[in-house]
This record gives sequence, structure tokens and C-alpha cells, in this order.
Amino acid sequence: MRLFLTGMAVSCAVVLGASGCTKRKQSEETETIQTPLAVKEAPGAAHRAGWVKALATSDSCVPETSSNYKGVCLAAAAFGDARRGQAPTQTVRLWGMTFRERYKGAELLQQNILLAAIELSPTVDGGLRVTLFEQWPESESDIDYLGSASEQLDHHHFRGQGEPPEPRWLGRLWTGLGREEGPRRAQLQPTAQGYAGGEPLLELRAFPKGWMVATEGQDAEAGEETRVFGVFVPPPKWR
Repeated sequence: MRLFLTGMAVSCAVVLGASGCTKRKQSEETETIQTPLAVKEAPGAAHRAGWVKALATSDSCVPETSSNYKGVCLAAAAFGDARRGQAPTQTVRLWGMTFRERYKGAELLQQNILLAAIELSPTVDGGLRVTLFEQWPESESDIDYLGSASEQLDHHHFRGQGEPPEPRWLGRLWTGLGREEGPRRAQLQPTAQGYAGGEPLLELRAFPKGWMVATEGQDAEAGEETRVFGVFVPPPKWR
């Protein structure tokens, strides 16, 4: 990040993963503009790391085939070693997909791959405000079209093949992010490996191509757990 300030000298320090910046006027008066960020592990991080690692090494990812969702697999493999990096300095919107699995004990009951979008906005306390929208089919025709769009997105962004999904899908995702009902919204705080917050807890981590999210929900009465892993990248610039 580059800062251009007239009449000020800017210094930033990164110590043991905690970042802080101060701006110093030429009169030597110093004002703190960002406090050091706390470095803690997110609650339940070990459990999430376990099932995300299992996803990365499951039949859904290994061996790699043209039918694998390579973006999901690459991000899942990077999840455990992620470290908190540079957060957005302004609101950004990314598109991608979520990989949803519903389990009862060790038995996989249901699996869905959905087009999705995420909006990240920095907060004054060093955290992030997150909005997550998943595009469920809204008609019979959506079922096949959404599947094709997810495959196109994966091949374009992670295999370097073919064209991205049609721009209309991006329009639907952006519209979904702005809905009052439907999107998941959460306030996240810094952790040792990224950001986490909300209820149920949502964890956000960076990887080389973008951002990934992991969250799980419990249905105690049914004895089921729903696991959601998402991968998000900047959309292309259409000609």
C-alpha cells in the first residue's frame, strides 16, 4: 500500500504479525491512526482446519481431474498455512463459489456447489465487515445454468482456460449482495491467520489468488453439521 501525504512522514511497523501505522507531521507531533491488531486464534479454528484439510485430500480434490473444482481444492490446501496479510483499504467485491456439505456424523448427506459473492469493507478498529451471498437456483433452468457457470468460473480463474461466466451472473451476484434478506453479514476481527467473527463463526483467510471463507452450522436436534467452504477472486474486466 502506498500513501501520498503532503507535509507528513509516514512510518509503518510490522512486529510479530501485528501491524500498526503512525503519521508524523514535520513538527514531530505524532498521531496514531491505527492501533496494533490483536493476534489470536479464532475459536474452533482446529475443527475447521481439520475438515478443510479433509476436503483438500478427499475424492473431491485428489486426484486432480477436469471435473474437480480446482479453486476450491487449491484454497483448501492453503487454508491451514494461511497467515493474515494485507487487508482491503476500501470496500471490494469478489465473486467465486461455495462448496457446501451436510454431514451426520461421518456420513455425507448432501453436497452443493453454488456461485457466490463476497463484499469486504474495512472498519476503523482494524476489522472487516463482510457480506456473503450464495446464489441458489431460483428456477428449473437455473440448476443447469448455475452448474455451468461455476465450472466456467473455476476453469477461467484457476486453470487459465476458456471464458468466465457471462456478465449477467455477476449482475445477479451483486444484486444479491444488496438484498436486505438472504446475504450473511458479519463483523470480523483480526486473528493470527486472518479474520473471524459472527454467529455461527465465519473465518476469512487470504490465499495467493484471493480470499477463502470457512464456516459450519450445527443442527443439534438432527445431529447434523453443515460445512461451507468458499473461494473468492476479483472478477475479470470484460471488453
